[in-house]
Amino acid sequence: MEGSGAQNRLTRRRYDAGEIDVRAVGAVGLVLLGTVLVAAQEQEAPTLYELLPADKEYPIARVCSTDEGLCALPLYHAPGAPCSCQRADGSWVAGVCTH
Repeated sequence: MEGSGAQNRLTRRRYDAGEIDVRAVGAVGLVLLGTVLVAAQEQEAPTLYELLPADKEYPIARVCSTDEGLCALPLYHAPGAPCSCQRADGSWVAGVCTH
């Protein structure tokens, strides 16, 4: 067991100022991942075709814009194509896919 202490001293490595500590990079990555996950939970994507008020911002990739508000669309809708959003009472409002 005498050699084990000497071997540990030989295998330990000192980090120079220019080297990157993998543990520090991993810790920073975990913090960033946690921040992104919390932000994503705070802004959930709305239900497709559900009419929403236009005075708020939503994380929507495809938007159907109507005179009464907007709604989220599936990505296969092309910008400029006609679309429609469903009101809370179940009726539909015509609009145009803006982006």
